[in-house]
Amino acid sequence: MALFFLAVGVFVAVTMGRRIVPFLSHQHSLQLELFLRQATLSHARVSVFLWLLLAGAGLSGLCLVVALGHLRRYGLLLALIVVLLLIHSLQTHKEYRFIFVVLPLWLLLGSDLLAKLLTRVRHPRRLAGAAAIVFTAICTAGILNALPYQEQVYRTPFSKRSFTKFIPRLHPELSSIFAAYRYLADAPGVTAVWQRSRIYALTPGYYYLHRQVPLYDYITAQPIIKDPTTLLAHVSHIVSETPDFAIPGYSVVKTFGAIRILQRDRDEPAVRQWQEYVPHVINHGAMTALRTSGISRRVPPPDRGIRFVE
Repeated sequence: MALFFLAVGVFVAVTMGRRIVPFLSHQHSLQLELFLRQATLSHARVSVFLWLLLAGAGLSGLCLVVALGHLRRYGLLLALIVVLLLIHSLQTHKEYRFIFVVLPLWLLLGSDLLAKLLTRVRHPRRLAGAAAIVFTAICTAGILNALPYQEQVYRTPFSKRSFTKFIPRLHPELSSIFAAYRYLADAPGVTAVWQRSRIYALTPGYYYLHRQVPLYDYITAQPIIKDPTTLLAHVSHIVSETPDFAIPGYSVVKTFGAIRILQRDRDEPAVRQWQEYVPHVINHGAMTALRTSGISRRVPPPDRGIRFVE
């Protein structure tokens, strides 16, 4: 584990640019969280502990209480769990997925506690069967979105009103945006797409667009939407969530719920293509804040790293 840990630090050091600093990206992330305080994504300090309890219907708390009586056997596991949860409770941006690393530790703890208990009862198979039923029931309830207060755990990124659902259908808004991207994947004449009101992380992205064409999100499109002439040279299709949105040179060709797809009325001028087709979502705000605070000297690339063929 120590060698693996060092290997990660070395890898980061040699891939982060001119400054050979181990764990540089990790340092930047932690410093940004601790010192710049992204208040829009903040949660209470105890949120990660509460999420862990809710996601397992209290089983993790039960394991903790029992394990505290056997510190000699479970001290290392408990220490690792507590350290990981404390570290993630300090940062401002908290999500349940950040603490997934503690789940295998809880499973080790719980399975060993159950194994010890089975050696002390008269009918161990019955107890093991009952434990398996309870565990399966809790997991199934989670998949079906039926756990109490589950919406507090699986919050969707950048939203405090909705939560990630599993088996049931997507929220109508999400269903429409995914359908729009599936349409664009097969639609004729798609040479560049502008997602008008979303950042890349909140779109279906290239996985659903499935075409090697420029994909501009809300941020990366800013330099090209200043006038219709510039826009026509960069975008063939626009994905809009505003019903009354209209722009010269484009007409609505398809509607998916509240989502409307607009297409260029003519094929000229030729749409500018990128040299590389990767999500250009460099966080200029974070980079600027890092530089202003003296944490980083790295300068964001111009135009968010987009380089055109010509």
